[in-house]
Amino acid sequence: MTGFSSKVIEENLAEGAIAVFIQGCGGDINPIRYKEVSNPRDGEIHGSLLGLSVLRGIRKTKVQESSELKVINETLELPRADLEDRIVK
Repeated sequence: MTGFSSKVIEENLAEGAIAVFIQGCGGDINPIRYKEVSNPRDGEIHGSLLGLSVLRGIRKTKVQESSELKVINETLELPRADLEDRIVK
C-alpha cells in the first residue's frame, strides 16, 4: 500500500521529490475495512487515497527557512495484562 502512496505523492510534487514511509503506531488503527474476509484488500486504491491525503496535508503545511531535521527517540516500558490462560495452546 505504501508503494502506491509514494507513487501518487512523487508524481504530484516537484521533480526529484522522494516520498518516505515511516512506520508509526503498530496497532490496527485503520478505519478502512480492507481486512474483511468478504472484501479482498486492494492496496492500490487505499494507497492512492493515503497519497492524496498526504498531498492535501502538504498544501496546508507552512515551510520555514530552516531545513534541519531533529529526531527524538525514547523507549517506554508499558504494563501489559497477563493473558497466558487465554492463549490457545
